[in-house]
Amino acid sequence: MDIDSDAPPLRDPFPRDSVDSGAHDDPRVVPTFSRRATVEDAVPSTFGTATTSFDARHAENEKLGVSSWYPFESKKEWELARWLMTAGVSQTAIDDYLKLPITREHADLTFNNKRTFFKKIDALPQGPEWTCEPWDITGDLLDELGKPMVETAELWKRNPVNCIRELIGNPAFKDVMKYTPEKLYTTADHRPGERIFDEMWRAHPVTNPI
Repeated sequence: MDIDSDAPPLRDPFPRDSVDSGAHDDPRVVPTFSRRATVEDAVPSTFGTATTSFDARHAENEKLGVSSWYPFESKKEWELARWLMTAGVSQTAIDDYLKLPITREHADLTFNNKRTFFKKIDALPQGPEWTCEPWDITGDLLDELGKPMVETAELWKRNPVNCIRELIGNPAFKDVMKYTPEKLYTTADHRPGERIFDEMWRAHPVTNPI
């Protein structure tokens, strides 16, 4: 995967460069984010290329001769599975629906009950691995022996580097990635204006590199 300065800019949620700069003199007018300034000496460089996890899975599917929608047979089957998982349908209702004669006779699905359905769900890519680290917390209450009571808490975590790698390598985000730091102001011209901090690449540590 190439990472360079030609990455498409993120689509801004508000219109910019579309108002008269004089409008900012009127306190009744809400400032429009209008002027950008690219941070000098902060343009990213390409250090190399790598295969993303998504590309690797796609290549593996092609090698095995399975559908690109694997573990589902087709896009239509995947869309049905997504709806069943996101529509708030209970597991009992999913099982009842998949066992209906009309579903089995006409839908031509590769899963016919909730057990086979969730087996396919479990086969989907899971992203970075979760790990659990137990923490013993000593409280101020005493047990029957007069000793401080201890409670074990669970800290669930994932490697942040792996999470960032997964996000950058996700083709769904390829058109909204931003690699060049910038400063954003409320003024359309070069007059002093308020600095806007609405995204990570416009924060001080990014735009004022050490």
